[in-house]
Amino acid sequence: MIDKFKVLTISYFLLFSFMLSPSVYAYDEILLEQNIVQLEKIKKRLKKHKYKSEDLSAWTRLTIDVSSLSELCIAEKEEVHKALKQSIDELGEKHKGEDSNVTSVRKHLVKDQNNIEKEIAECNVNLLLVQDVDIMLDKAINSNLERTYFSKQKNIVSLVNEFVNNPAGLFSDSSGFIVEDSGIQEIKLTEWGAGLALLSVILLFSMKIRKSLIKYSETSIWNDDMDNLLLHSFITISARYVPFILISLSSYLFLYYITFDIEYTLFITQISLALTLYFLFVLVTNLFLSPVAPARPILENMGDMLSKISNRLRVLFLIALVGYLAFYTVFSNSMTETNLLLLRYVFSLFLVINLVWTIRVLIDPRKLPKLSWVSRIVNFVLILTLISEWLGYINFSFAIRGGVIVTFILLILFSGVTKVFQLVFNSLDQGSNKLSSRIRNKIGVEGDNVIPGLIWIRLTVSVVLWGAFFLLMVNIWDFNGGFLTQLKNYIVNGFELGDYRIVPVKILWAIVIFSALLVVSGWIKCQLEKNWLQMFNIDSGARDAVATIAGYLMFLTAFLIGLSAAGFDFGNIAIVAGALSVGIGFGLQNIVNNFVSGLILLFERPIRKGDWVEVGATEGYVKNIQIRSTLIRTFDNSDVIVPNSELISNQVTNWMLSSKKGRAIIPVGVAYGSDIEQVREILLKIAQDNEKLIHGNIRWAPKVLFRTFGASSLDFELRVFLKEVSGRLGVISDLNFAIDKAFKEANIEIPFPQQDVHIRNLPVEGE
Repeated sequence: MIDKFKVLTISYFLLFSFMLSPSVYAYDEILLEQNIVQLEKIKKRLKKHKYKSEDLSAWTRLTIDVSSLSELCIAEKEEVHKALKQSIDELGEKHKGEDSNVTSVRKHLVKDQNNIEKEIAECNVNLLLVQDVDIMLDKAINSNLERTYFSKQKNIVSLVNEFVNNPAGLFSDSSGFIVEDSGIQEIKLTEWGAGLALLSVILLFSMKIRKSLIKYSETSIWNDDMDNLLLHSFITISARYVPFILISLSSYLFLYYITFDIEYTLFITQISLALTLYFLFVLVTNLFLSPVAPARPILENMGDMLSKISNRLRVLFLIALVGYLAFYTVFSNSMTETNLLLLRYVFSLFLVINLVWTIRVLIDPRKLPKLSWVSRIVNFVLILTLISEWLGYINFSFAIRGGVIVTFILLILFSGVTKVFQLVFNSLDQGSNKLSSRIRNKIGVEGDNVIPGLIWIRLTVSVVLWGAFFLLMVNIWDFNGGFLTQLKNYIVNGFELGDYRIVPVKILWAIVIFSALLVVSGWIKCQLEKNWLQMFNIDSGARDAVATIAGYLMFLTAFLIGLSAAGFDFGNIAIVAGALSVGIGFGLQNIVNNFVSGLILLFERPIRKGDWVEVGATEGYVKNIQIRSTLIRTFDNSDVIVPNSELISNQVTNWMLSSKKGRAIIPVGVAYGSDIEQVREILLKIAQDNEKLIHGNIRWAPKVLFRTFGASSLDFELRVFLKEVSGRLGVISDLNFAIDKAFKEANIEIPFPQQDVHIRNLPVEGE
C-alpha cells in the first residue's frame, strides 16, 4: 500500500512539473513559405478567372491559415525584438575606453535586431498579400453564390399552365417508364416464377415465426423493469412486422442477385430496398415510441404524445423514400424537365406540410409554451422556403430548408444528451443509485457532500457539447467555409487581447486537467484517511490534519497546473502578489486571518474532528475543519459555521482534547430528617451499577459529597467519571432516573422549596 502511495505521489508531482514547463507560441516557418507560394498562384488564377466552385472554399481556408501564421510570426518576432532592444539599452551608448567584448556584443545584438525587423516586414508583406487575395476571393465567392443559389428556374405558375395545356404529357411519361425503364422487361418469366415461389416459402416461414412470437408474448410474465419493457415491446413489434421485413428483404436480395450483371440498379430493386428500410424504420420507432399491445411504452407518463411522434416520423420517412425514388433513380431520367420540376414542387408541398405538422407535435404549445417561439420560427422559415422554391429559386430553398431541418434535429439531440449528462451528474452528487453510491465511496465522498471537481466537469461537458453544436451549426450555414476556419484558428492559435494572447483551447484543456486532478485529489485524500495513514501509529486527529493539509496542497497543485496549461506566465507572479498584498491591506484581513487560523488549528490541533466543544453559546461536535471555517454539528442536528479566527482568539471548551474521559456532577437534595448514610449508600450503588462509568480506580471512582444544609433540603453531589464524555448528557439522565426510582423505594423524600408565612395580627371583623 505504501508503494502504491509513493507511485501516486510521484506521478502527481511529475505531472505538475511537466505542466509547469513554459508554453511557447511558435509558427511553422516552412509551412508559411509554402502557403505564400500557393497564395501567389491563387492570386494569378483569380485574376484570370480560372477556378472551380469547390476551389473557393479551400482557398478561403488557406488565406485564413496564412493570415494566422503571419500574425503569429509578427507576435513572436516582436517579442524577440523587444528583448533585443532591452539588451541594447542595458549596454548603453558606445563610448571611449569601452571594453571590446561589450562592443562586440552590442554589434551582434544590433545585427540581430535589424534581421528581426526585416522578418517582421516580410510578415507584414504577407498580410498585405492576404488582404489582396481576400478582396478577390470575396468577389469570386459572391459571384459563385449568386450563380449557385439564386439561379432561377420556372416558377410553379408557368409549370401549372403547361400542365393544363398538355395534361397527357405526365401520364405518357409514366406509362412509358413502367413499360420500358422500370426493369420489368429485364426479368425472365422463369425468374418471376422462381421469385414468387421463394416469396411463398418466406411468407409461410415468417407466419410461423409470427405465431411463435405472439405465443411467447402471451404466455410469459413481464415486469416493469426497463429490460423487460424493451424485450416485450420488441417481441410484439417483431410479431407484426417480421413478415413484411422478410418478404421485402428477400425480394431485394433475389432481384439484386438475378440482375447483378446489369450495369444499373433496376427501379423495382430500389423499390424493394426502400420497402425494407421503411419497415425496419417503423419497427425501430414503434419499439421505443409506440409498442403494440399488450406491450407498454417505456415512458407511459407522456400519454399519446409518443404515438403521435411515431406516426409523424413514419410519414416523413415514407415521404423521404418517395422523394429518393422519384428524383434520384432511373425514374427521373424518364421524365421531361418540366414534368419533373412540377413533380418536385408538389413533393415539396407534402414535405413541408408534414414537417410543420411534426414540429407542432414535438413542440406542443399547450405543453411547452416556453418553446413555442422555436416552433413558430422554424415553421415560418419552412413555409418561406416553399414559397421561394415555387418562385423558381430551387437551390436556395433546398439549402435553407436542409439547414433548418438539420439544425432542429441537432438542437433536440444535443438538448437530450445534455439532459442525460445532467441526470448522471445529479445522480453522482446525490448517490441516488447503486453505481453512483459505489463511485462516491471509491472517491471518498460521504453524506451530502458533493464530489470535488464535479462542478468543473459539468462546466467542461457543457462547453464541449454546445461548442460542438455551435461548430456543427457553423459548418451547416457557412457556405464558403471561411468562418469555420477563422473560428478554428481563433480557438487553436488564440487571439490578442491587449498585451496578452488568449488561447481558448488551452483554457478548456486547463479546466479539464484541473477537474481531473481535483477528483484524483479527493480519492487520494480518502485513501489517506481510511487506509494509508491507518498503518502509522498516530491518532485520528493527526490523521485528519495530515489528510486535510494534503488535500489543500493537492488543490493548490491542481490550480497551478491548470494555470500553466492555460498559458499563464508565472513571471508575472510578482504582479499578482502585489495585487494580493493591496487586497489584504484593504479588504481581505478577515479572510487571511481565518486562513492563518485554519493552518494553526490543523498544525496545533487544539480541536479535532469529532471533538465535543463549546464556543460561546454553540455546543456540539466538530464535523469538519476547513481552511477558512470550522463546521460544528449541534445536538439539534443543525450545522453552525464558526470562523477559524474565533476558535483561536476566543475561549473554547474542548471536552475531549486530552482524553475522552470526563466528569459529570449530579446535584441531589433530600428532606431534612433523612438518613444521610442511606442516601450515600444508594447514590454509590447507583453509580456502581452504571457500566458507562469508570470503576476500580481510586482517582476515578464515584464519590458522594455532602455539600451544604440548604434552605429546604440537605444538598448532596454525586461525582462520577465517564468512559466516554461524549455520552455525558445521556449518562446524567440515566443516573437521575435511577436516583428517583431508588429514593421512592427507600421512602426518601426529595423536597421542593417551601416558605413559612407567620401572620402576627389578623384584621378585626367590621374594620
